[in-house]
Amino acid sequence: MFDPTERRLINFAGFGSNRFEDTWSFSVDSPAWTDKTNNPNPMLRCLHAGCFLPDRRLMIVYGGQRSGTLDDIWSLNVDSFVWTNLTPAIRPAGRWFSSVVYDAKRHVIMFGGQTAQGASNELWRFSFTANVWESMQAGTQQPAARFGHAAIYVPSRNSMIVFGGASADLFN
Repeated sequence: MFDPTERRLINFAGFGSNRFEDTWSFSVDSPAWTDKTNNPNPMLRCLHAGCFLPDRRLMIVYGGQRSGTLDDIWSLNVDSFVWTNLTPAIRPAGRWFSSVVYDAKRHVIMFGGQTAQGASNELWRFSFTANVWESMQAGTQQPAARFGHAAIYVPSRNSMIVFGGASADLFN
């Protein structure tokens, strides 16, 4: 994610020959990478989703994959680089390659992803004030189940726009 106030990229985890649980910051002006890894932090993972909450100065990391699907949600304070596990008892099924955006009402909205049962087109909202996930109804028409897609939030339309991804039958 990009922090426009500090003009830096912040990256968490991923995989190459192994999975990672590291946090790095890249200053656009330096240019230089700085290791910001600390504990506790979200466990090793890849294929997770994330977004930046500029008014809260937080980076959100949701789900992903390790040896199976993950269903946790974490916040990183981008000023102190302290991680906080926000995962409530009731939550969406674990998934990887979903998308998350931050909306004008200060919720994290999550769409789709690959679950243990296959690709999903579920829509969920995470409320910070109540610390809960809520299933959302997307109206009469909604995108097909998918994973690996991208999403953006358009404040002027109060809309999440989803595009691309792989279909539910990719692995069939």
